[in-house]
Amino acid sequence: MALLRDLSSDLRGTPPATFVALGQLTERLDHVRVAARADFATRFAAYDTDDTQQVFAKMLQGLRS
Repeated sequence: MALLRDLSSDLRGTPPATFVALGQLTERLDHVRVAARADFATRFAAYDTDDTQQVFAKMLQGLRS
């Protein structure tokens, strides 16, 4: 999205429809970003269990010298 915003400043003199399309694209990307964050939270919650934490604690125990 940052790249698209930066690109829009370099498009002086282009037709207004180009800016409308860039706006629509950045809006769509923002919706995808929000959905991905929500999906991650759900998936991580299923993974973030006491059993998983214990497994990682055992794996990392030898590294904490």
